Amino acid sequence: PILDVFGNPVTTVTDANGNYIFFVPPGDYIVEFTPPPGLSLTTPFAGGTGADSNADPLSGRSDVISVNSGDVITDIDAGVIPESGLLQVMWNGFCDQQNFLSLVNTCEGEAFVAVELFGMAGTSLGSDGFTVPGFGNIDFAINDMPGFSEFDFGILNALATPTGCLAGDMGLFAPIGDGQFFSTELSMRNLGGESQLFSLSDGSSSNACYAAFNTFNPSLNPEDSNLPVTHWLQLANLETESKETFTVNRYDSTGALIFNQQITLDPGGRTDIAAGHEDAVMNRYGLIQVIPENAGIEYTAQIFRYGVDQLSLELEHLSSFNMAENCSTGSGASQYVSVSNGANANNWLELQNLSNVTETVNVRLYSNSSGEKSSRSFELEPYSSLHVNAVEGFSPGESGIAEVRPVNGMPILVTSTSYLYEADGRVKTAFSSTGRALLGSSAVSSFNTFRNQLNWLRVYNVRNGEVSAKINALSQQGEVIGSYNFTLGSKAGVDINLAEALSLTAGAQIGQLQFQISRPGALFAEIARVEHNADYTRIIEIETFGVR
Repeated sequence: PILDVFGNPVTTVTDANGNYIFFVPPGDYIVEFTPPPGLSLTTPFAGGTGADSNADPLSGRSDVISVNSGDVITDIDAGVIPESGLLQVMWNGFCDQQNFLSLVNTCEGEAFVAVELFGMAGTSLGSDGFTVPGFGNIDFAINDMPGFSEFDFGILNALATPTGCLAGDMGLFAPIGDGQFFSTELSMRNLGGESQLFSLSDGSSSNACYAAFNTFNPSLNPEDSNLPVTHWLQLANLETESKETFTVNRYDSTGALIFNQQITLDPGGRTDIAAGHEDAVMNRYGLIQVIPENAGIEYTAQIFRYGVDQLSLELEHLSSFNMAENCSTGSGASQYVSVSNGANANNWLELQNLSNVTETVNVRLYSNSSGEKSSRSFELEPYSSLHVNAVEGFSPGESGIAEVRPVNGMPILVTSTSYLYEADGRVKTAFSSTGRALLGSSAVSSFNTFRNQLNWLRVYNVRNGEVSAKINALSQQGEVIGSYNFTLGSKAGVDINLAEALSLTAGAQIGQLQFQISRPGALFAEIARVEHNADYTRIIEIETFGVR
């Protein structure tokens, strides 16, 4: 960062027209934006250079900016939109799924949350409310709400007062027998509206969103070779007054259009559609595109993958593994994901080009212990997809991160997907995480020791030079119950068992994690929650960090 004579980062305030200026020596820099109260940052790269927003909505930071002698750079800016305090997610009562709304309050004062449940037709089913303590958090059981039905699905509205304090996700837990549960976590950051408007290279605009599909069965057991991985696209119209029509396209790995469908939803309505398996084509992967007919509307979409094997079919289980992913606009900036071959996992990078022009994508792999392992470039045709071995050259049990950069700034989608196996070759567990930006100077997440989960902090320093960090654990009531300090050297990472580092108590304990970082724009971090007992070990979710 730029430092003053006292060693503090240099800051400034924009003028009435939103202009600002820094005078800096040549070097690499990151600009971090803090929006005024009541406003939040919009989706980056929503337009041409000079007319877009360069700030990541979560961290507030731009990508790395290289400044040479004599340079005058005038196109690093940020767009803001009003905060409504309304968080919206989808719920599902089918297949005995348990739905939990997990919220973290990042403000000192308490926040009141009014929740309302809507069914698939958009009609209100019931409402409730609760208070989240300052710096506290809560897991709210949606299945216990008035009007909840195990034969329905829909939208949950959560209206928070005051605005700007709450973040969280919806956890769906699907039973697989013997008291075991799969978990899928979905962020509460919604799609749709102004925040999803971006421009393609031909100048057209769309608030389309994208997700990946993959019908390859990852099981290594020959009995499972012909069993499908089913995909379901969950799509919801968040407009309260108007019917809306959506086009759903599906492209194969070469970028060829293989499916097209139009769907009309009532105000507040939702539908689930097959999204990759219904044409009975095995061993194919590609891209799903959702385009609203009216570009300015608000909507949300998610993709669920359900894998089966012969054993799960015989036991009449819902699936042998499942994963969920938010439909996304992707990003034209560098994105980071964790990678690992620990426990003999197969780890793949799924890369998708979301634009209508060819894009070159650079992939750098970094190890926790030995820095950069490789650097490769791939050319992706419009709307094409590519799967890359995420741990090529890694030693057994080695972990790290991948940095993925679109060379020409076209939007891409990046997902790191891992499969862990039983002794018979069947999938024990599967999980994925999507690409995101680096953290700023502070961030928040949560921990959960329910069912004796282990919470592992995966953290990596992508810069040259040491970075120090402190993480605090807060109880559900917002009280500090543990702290941990650590330092990472240049291009180095570590996996930290937070139960040991923060002295977290085993059992049903939840709380907030607050992260303080000495150097903004240097660290990637996420929480991997691992459920372990004498019979099995599975990673049940990946928890990301949000801006504080």
